[in-house]
Amino acid sequence: MRAIVVLLAGLLLAAPAVAQGGDDTPQCPVPAGVTAVPIPDGMPQALRQTVEGTLGAIALPGQPFDSTDVVVHGINRRYLFVWNRGRKWFVATEHGGIAYNDPVLEYAIGEDGRSISLIKTRIAVPQNLCAVAISSIEE
Repeated sequence: MRAIVVLLAGLLLAAPAVAQGGDDTPQCPVPAGVTAVPIPDGMPQALRQTVEGTLGAIALPGQPFDSTDVVVHGINRRYLFVWNRGRKWFVATEHGGIAYNDPVLEYAIGEDGRSISLIKTRIAVPQNLCAVAISSIEE
């Protein structure tokens, strides 16, 4: 019985942080040689179609989304930032649900500007988002 009480107390203490979702997501400094791209207008159309075709609807920065498993808006992702370096594009989103996280997806765009390849997905949380995103640029 004591274990259940301790577990419930821990869940209650963690609930406010989870409910806030991306409200505490840091603004990451843009690394040298990388361009921060305005969302959605700065993204190549083929990239945006690929990202949203794979992940589904994605709210724009600052727009409401379902950061927890409670469905209110019907959209459980929100763009955080998009960075570009040459043919590589780095798309960071918030992913709501029971286990909120901040995926950083690395894409490559072909010379034709239309072929898109997902290179790697790295899963971050607000506390390590910037480190994960910056390390993805450096690899």
